[in-house]
Amino acid sequence: MLIVFLVMAGILTILDPLGCRSNTETTHNGAAGSSQVTGAGAGTSTGGAAKPTELPTPIMAQSAGVDLHCAVSMSDLTEVLIHNASYAYACEITTELEEATNTEVIAKHGTGRNKAAQPTGNQWMTGEFIRCYRDGNAGPTMSAIDCGAPVGATVYAPVSGTVVLVKEYKLYGEYDDIQVHIQPEGRSDLDVVLIHLTDASVKAGDTVVAGVTPIARIRDVFEYIGDSMQLMQYTAEGDNGNHTHIAVNNVADPEYHGLDDIKPAASSSAAPA
Repeated sequence: MLIVFLVMAGILTILDPLGCRSNTETTHNGAAGSSQVTGAGAGTSTGGAAKPTELPTPIMAQSAGVDLHCAVSMSDLTEVLIHNASYAYACEITTELEEATNTEVIAKHGTGRNKAAQPTGNQWMTGEFIRCYRDGNAGPTMSAIDCGAPVGATVYAPVSGTVVLVKEYKLYGEYDDIQVHIQPEGRSDLDVVLIHLTDASVKAGDTVVAGVTPIARIRDVFEYIGDSMQLMQYTAEGDNGNHTHIAVNNVADPEYHGLDDIKPAASSSAAPA
């Protein structure tokens, strides 16, 4: 028995001279058995190779001094289209992305963004955005974002702050849809609204982190409006242009009624009968 034991020990020493077999636990940051990595570029270990995370998503635009992070992961993102919002109370949107030539994007079926090379966190997304104008809309020339992704893709909060309202409503007065309203940190004057959503995973009072907190999933709006989906012209062949629509609204504008559902009811000043 002793001879067998010594032979087996010798074999293991030859195969694994440093004692680093694949099931050996490692220690990082002083914690036994932990391989946690934090910060931008953090990842998980799979099969011995680091896999970088896509979260937090990078910044795609700014509005009223607030950074707007991409509302979907880079692997899910189709294209970013910025247009004029329907109403004048929408705040202007700016971006460091390059403006695409629309006819070229249509011909190439996309802007050709390198998704694998995108940063994470408080850094700007790279590549191009598509700019369109919609007749009859009263908002500034750039005041709404269509952030494209496939149906069912996870939608993340574009800003850090507090969810103030999650509301089911009828899109175009006819189709089921969900609105999520977020008040950015320290900005009670703003209401960041996302629509074309389903399966909301947040509620009023929840705290969200930009580019990290999942809030819902992409709804199939193409099912409702078909080929009139504008983003569809600029995405890859076979993609139908579904997206989440994002706008930053001025709460102080007397014409804005997006948060009427959470305003206290007006008290009556009439004397009791």
